[in-house]
Amino acid sequence: MDYEVRFPYLFPFFAPEDYVDLPSEEIKLAKARISEIYSGRPRFTLGRSEDEKLMEIKVYWILRAVASQVPHFRPRFVDYYVERTRRFLGDYREALEGDLGISRPMRVTEYLKYPLYGCLALANQEVRQGMLDPPPEFLFSVLREKLSTFEPVEVNSELIESVPAPRIHSVEGFVPEALPPCISRLYHRILSGEKLSHMENFLLAVFLINAGLGEEEIVQVFSHAPNFNEKITRYQVEFLMGKRGGGKKYMVPSCEKIRSMNLCVADCSVTNPLVYYRRRAWKKRRGTSGSTTKRPS
Repeated sequence: MDYEVRFPYLFPFFAPEDYVDLPSEEIKLAKARISEIYSGRPRFTLGRSEDEKLMEIKVYWILRAVASQVPHFRPRFVDYYVERTRRFLGDYREALEGDLGISRPMRVTEYLKYPLYGCLALANQEVRQGMLDPPPEFLFSVLREKLSTFEPVEVNSELIESVPAPRIHSVEGFVPEALPPCISRLYHRILSGEKLSHMENFLLAVFLINAGLGEEEIVQVFSHAPNFNEKITRYQVEFLMGKRGGGKKYMVPSCEKIRSMNLCVADCSVTNPLVYYRRRAWKKRRGTSGSTTKRPS
């Protein structure tokens, strides 16, 4: 059972038949693992006996069921098992790549289906006749994508309640109540754990950048996404800020452009959502502080 306990996501037939009426021992271990994940100090283990190894596999499927019901737990769950795989990969890379459908060499069209950043970017690969040899890190990009897809599973309520509530810290000077409808919709969707499309992520990120949020604050907002990957997110935010690539800082698209992207949700009588935000934020700050500063254009 050495292979199975290292990569439990490949073996659903070890999953419990009922996730609601779980044995107390499984509930206890699952709750301990949730606490461990949130502690930031994971103690990865494979178990020694066959029973302990089987329990490790079951706990994976129990935590996956919890993540299916608690969106803000999903990024931490995925991060934990990606890092666990990295820790216990050993000499099983070839076998795991085969089970995840990674071929060598691989067609470029297949390679581009997965999230790529940094060393994984196509520009950094040697391509010959439409084929390439994926770099070692590609395995974890494929795995992250696999683990980030959830189907709702009813699970023991005690386990759901054991997941800490999400922390959404306020940012000085940022006024969420002043967000234009198109941005407010994306902002609250991602905070609730919903996965946004590529264009929605782009629009939200460039807006937050130009609204004055820093890199850490923006990464914290995107950490609520079910497919959150800190390395990818940080790289993309830095790129949009102009810290990477050609040094170009991306501006917020005009309302006309946003309409063409099918992301406009209301007629706000402005030409750019940033104008809407600045005016409303100014009014709210003025109403709070009694300031008589000039209204932004």
